[in-house]
Amino acid sequence: MSTVPCSFCKGDHTEVKCPHLDGYVQHMLSVINSSAYTFDDVHSDPYYIANWFIQKATPTELLNFQRYTWYQIARCYSKKMNYKLAGLKRRGKKRKRAVKCGYCSHQGHTRRTCPVMKKHIDVIEKASQVYRDEFLSACELNGIGIGSIVKLTLSERGREYQGYWGDLPDTMMGMITHLPVLELSPFVNEPSYSSYSHQAFIKLKLIAPTKRYSSLATYDAAICRNMFNGAFSSFMTGGSSNGLTTQYDFTIIGKSSNLTYDETIDKPYLEMFKKHDEYQMGRYVGQAAAWLNEKSLS
Repeated sequence: MSTVPCSFCKGDHTEVKCPHLDGYVQHMLSVINSSAYTFDDVHSDPYYIANWFIQKATPTELLNFQRYTWYQIARCYSKKMNYKLAGLKRRGKKRKRAVKCGYCSHQGHTRRTCPVMKKHIDVIEKASQVYRDEFLSACELNGIGIGSIVKLTLSERGREYQGYWGDLPDTMMGMITHLPVLELSPFVNEPSYSSYSHQAFIKLKLIAPTKRYSSLATYDAAICRNMFNGAFSSFMTGGSSNGLTTQYDFTIIGKSSNLTYDETIDKPYLEMFKKHDEYQMGRYVGQAAAWLNEKSLS
């Protein structure tokens, strides 16, 4: 007997033992409406399936549950199946401490060989490649490349800053010296203060800056939605939060077709899969998968 009612159906049992749990999972799969996914996928990758369901479900199909409840339902179903498998393995055998994966928490393998983590990395890699392709296409279309001359014109927000500081130059000039191609991933849309943020920076060499920035020789401009009149808005959702990209509008006045970039850079976002687990990374993977699906339909 449970001391706390089931948060799904309010019955006198735990969520894992809820008699409606399988029905809720079946409902999720029906809404997703993909024959490629089964109960086994909910077991192995609950956050991915739950996130996809939430992206597609209408308010009626959410069954008056909060969105986070569906993540909990998927997770509870995965736990239920883990308990079932553990019981099957123990029958007639002496209990032993099983190897437990640090990423998906399933037994029998480690993070290094985790099939769930490999699938999640594959989703992020596919989304990242689309980001890179669209970034390079936008650069080619707008003449953004190594050697491009950029004019920085004080923005409306910048004029507000100018009212406080008084020494912001109205305009500045710079030259692009680096294109952040391999650094691009879905995590560039995370705010800079997030522990999951991996911003990508266009490097500028400033040309004879004056006033407040007279001693600033170079600047790393984080890619954002508004930069270069929205050139990167097809994959960027976040605006700049501080620095020159907030204070100035960037315009290309000297185009370049040089799209070379450093191909030896390690992809920093892959390190997150070594530090975080499925619970933490699942939301981002689900969002990336939904974004890729939208792209394929457009």
